[in-house]
Amino acid sequence: MIDFISSDVGIKTIIIIIALIAIEIIAKILTKRGKIKIYTKFFKSLLECFLVIIELFILGNQIPEMKEFSTTILASSGLLVVVIGFAFQEALSNVVHGIIIVISKPFDIRDRISIPSLNLSGTIETINIRHTVVKNVITSAAVIIPNSIMNTAVIENSYFENNAHTHFVDITIGYDSDIDKAISVISEVVKNNQYIIDSRTPEDKKNNVPQISITCRELTQNGAVLRTRVTTKTVEDNFKACSEIRIDIVKALKEEGITIPTQLNTIKGSIDITNIH
Repeated sequence: MIDFISSDVGIKTIIIIIALIAIEIIAKILTKRGKIKIYTKFFKSLLECFLVIIELFILGNQIPEMKEFSTTILASSGLLVVVIGFAFQEALSNVVHGIIIVISKPFDIRDRISIPSLNLSGTIETINIRHTVVKNVITSAAVIIPNSIMNTAVIENSYFENNAHTHFVDITIGYDSDIDKAISVISEVVKNNQYIIDSRTPEDKKNNVPQISITCRELTQNGAVLRTRVTTKTVEDNFKACSEIRIDIVKALKEEGITIPTQLNTIKGSIDITNIH
């Protein structure tokens, strides 16, 4: 053992092992600091694979038969390319597609995405030289997708280029209620929510366009349906904001004496109960 460690092969092996450990430590530090990115995950996997291949090549050269085989293969670079290309065609395809994903960056770690062709919606967990892992938001299962599929699929990314996220909240107001007062109450509730962001352009602000817009979506038999737009930074914030806003609107309208109508069905006629057991 001591002879192996002091040998040239032993020293190279120790260096590679230290390099692999260092890569893992750096990755864990970056993860804890929230600085882990898609290219960090991918190139970590690529570097680890490269180091393992080098170590196997070093150890393989210590076996006379393997050394002779390696020398023969390396003597013909054309044959080497053909052999590698044929044997690892799918694997190399995923590596190449992974590189393209990292360079073009259609998504990043923790991005919320949807892939219509796979009927999948989830969060990007990690990526390596072979596949991308997506956590399904419905089942919480880890879905492992080859990079070749991820690179060619149509992806809906809710976080792409830090886009704002918008959803609508509808509330029905009775026809006997003060609709102007209801609009004012709803506007204040939405504006005061902690997750709401101002999505107006500088030109909108210059022209005094209201931050919160309330429109009448439709008139129904129960009342007027008012609609407000809820805009937040992230999808998660939008879910929270819409929930809080609905609850606060109900409370605020009740305090102002504004009714939210409920549908009541009146059944006319008589029912014979003599035969009911």
